[in-house]
Amino acid sequence: MLSFYQRGVMLGLPVNPSDQNVYADEIWFKDALGAALMNLLLALSQVPANAAGQVQILSTLQSIINQALFNGTISVGKTLSVDQQLYIAQVTGSATAWKQVQNIGYWVNVVIESYVVNGVTEYKAVYTLIYSKDDDIRLIQGSDILI
Repeated sequence: MLSFYQRGVMLGLPVNPSDQNVYADEIWFKDALGAALMNLLLALSQVPANAAGQVQILSTLQSIINQALFNGTISVGKTLSVDQQLYIAQVTGSATAWKQVQNIGYWVNVVIESYVVNGVTEYKAVYTLIYSKDDDIRLIQGSDILI
């Protein structure tokens, strides 16, 4: 019998679990998004290349985003730096998209694009998902003062 799932060990120092957690969360999130989109394509005879198809894809993505919000993969309320705000504006084309990332944890959009293969016009959906993850406290300093 062939075993596809083998026991594994995450390497790193004993102080690295938070980094390993982010890594594991990313693996789960990207896999869940891909699986949900594949299930959408398999479940429907057609995903239309119009606003209805856009909504179907956004709804599919939203179900996984909701799980990610619940399990902590996406964090709400993380303060973004000016550089992060500018980068989000550049990627999204919206000067205010960073507010959504900061306030609800993510920004998502789906665009239907056409392309030509061997003289035949075909369509693809391209999604952009920007989300935040909390930073971790790695050091606590304090003063204990007895008066």
